[in-house]
Amino acid sequence: DFSIAWESDTQYYNEEFLQHQTAIHDYVLGQRENQNIQYLIHTGDIVDDWDQPYQWANADGEYARLDAAGLPYGVLAGNHDVGSGLSDYSQYSQFFGEARYAGNPWYGASYQDNRGHYDLISAGGIDFVMLYMGWDPQADHIAWMNDVLAQYPERVAIVNLHEFMLTTGGLGPVPQQILDEVVATNPNVRMVLSGHYHDAFTRVDQFDDDGDGAVDRDVYSMLFDYQGLPEGGQGYLRLLQFDNEGQSMRVRTYSPSLDVYNSDDPALLDPGPDPYVHQDFEIGYDALRITPSDKTLATTGFTAEVLTTQEVGSVQGVPSGTVAAVTWDLTELGAHGWYARTVDPYGATHDTPVYAFTLVPAVAGPGDGGSGPGAGGGGAGPGPGGAAGDGSTRPAGADRDLPDTGSTIDPLLLLAAAGLVGLGAWLLRRRAVS
Repeated sequence: DFSIAWESDTQYYNEEFLQHQTAIHDYVLGQRENQNIQYLIHTGDIVDDWDQPYQWANADGEYARLDAAGLPYGVLAGNHDVGSGLSDYSQYSQFFGEARYAGNPWYGASYQDNRGHYDLISAGGIDFVMLYMGWDPQADHIAWMNDVLAQYPERVAIVNLHEFMLTTGGLGPVPQQILDEVVATNPNVRMVLSGHYHDAFTRVDQFDDDGDGAVDRDVYSMLFDYQGLPEGGQGYLRLLQFDNEGQSMRVRTYSPSLDVYNSDDPALLDPGPDPYVHQDFEIGYDALRITPSDKTLATTGFTAEVLTTQEVGSVQGVPSGTVAAVTWDLTELGAHGWYARTVDPYGATHDTPVYAFTLVPAVAGPGDGGSGPGAGGGGAGPGPGGAAGDGSTRPAGADRDLPDTGSTIDPLLLLAAAGLVGLGAWLLRRRAVS
C-alpha cells in the first residue's frame, strides 16, 4: 500500500562520495509514485565533520530537492553533526533547524530548534507520530519525548534516535534509560530506529502494558548503518513496505547505486540459516498492533476559486511604491470577480484572493438632473443625497487601492478574470509596495 524510506549515517557521502546521496534521493523521488513512498527518515550523522561548511552545503542541496518536491521527511543530529562530545548544535540548527520545516503541514513541533521534533503523517489508513531526538539526550529531552507520546496515544509511534542498539543487540546506559523511561511507558511505541554502530540488527522487546502478567506489546528495534562498506556505504537505504492486504510490513535493504538488494559483506551476514535475516524480513501487523482504518472527510460546504487566464490588462516595470492602473471596459451586468497577479524580475509570482462584486445599471438619484443645488446634467456640485464631485453614480470601492500582495521588486501587474469577471470602465488601482 505504501512505503517509508530510511537512510542513516550518510556522513561520508556528503564529505566525499556525494553520488551515493544523490542516488538515494533520485531513487526516492523517482519511485515516489510507483512505491507510494510517503515519508523519509534520517537517523543522524548527516555530515562527517560538523565544522566543514562544504559538507553542510552538499547535504543542504540534496535535502532541498526533497523540500522542492514536497516529500515529507525528518532528520536528527548524530555525533558527527555536533562535534561528538562538544554537542554543538549551531551548524545543524543553521541548516536543519526548525525554520526549515515549520511551514510544513506534517511538522508537529520542535524542541530546542529541531534537536528534537515530531512529525504527524497518515498513510494507508494508519496514523503515525514520528518522534526524533538527536545526539546526547538528557533528562529534559526524555521528558519532552514522553510529553509528545502522551499527546498522541492513538497514533503508531516510531522513535528515531542516532544511538540506541549495539551491534550485538545490547543497549548502552543512555539507550537503556530511553527503553525503560520512554519505550516501556508508552504503549503507542511500536518501533525504534537507529544507526551509529556499523551493522544491521533487529531486536524485539515485550511489554505488559496493563499489568496483568501477559505480554501486550512487541517493540521492534532496528539498527541500520552501512558506513563501513566502501565509499561510506555504497548508497544503501532501508524501505519499510506496508501491505494492508497481506497485513504485514516488509523491511528491505537496497542500493540504488549498485541496483542490488542486501549486502554480501561478511560483517552484515548472519551466521544462521538465513544470512540476510537482518536485511530483509517481515513483521506482521498483529505483532506491531497496527489496524488500518478507512478515513472519511466530511464538510458542510466549500468554496472554489477558478483562476482563468483571461487577461484584463497588464503593466510592466512598475517601480516599487507607485500605482499601476488599467482600464476595463465592461457592459455585462451581473456578478463578477477579478484577481491581480504580480511577477518579480526573478520569476516569483503572487496571486491575490478573488474579489467579487455585482455590476448593476446606474440609477438616477437626488442630485442627478434636478433643479436644486448640485443639479444640472450631473453637475459638479453636491446635491441632496448626491456625492461630492461630478454627481455620477459609482460603485463603492471603484477607485479603492487593491490589497497589498506582498510583491517586491518591480512587479508586473496582471488583472485577470476569475470565473465571472468585470469592473466596467472603472479604473482599477493597486499599489505596489516593498
